[in-house]
Amino acid sequence: MLDFRSSSVLLRNQLHLYARDNLALVRIFLRDPYVTKLKRDEAFSIILFVAGAGGDTSRRRGLVG
Repeated sequence: MLDFRSSSVLLRNQLHLYARDNLALVRIFLRDPYVTKLKRDEAFSIILFVAGAGGDTSRRRGLVG
């Protein structure tokens, strides 16, 4: 009968043999890593849009001179 230490060593050796025969180390190198930076720009903000629409409406109704 095997004691704990010898069974542990046997298991470790078996795992090492299995890993050596069945696993692969793959290294992948990307040649030119790059980042695309997108910049979003507004022609005018919501506040300017609402203010302009309100002023336009007032001029059409004759409320502003």
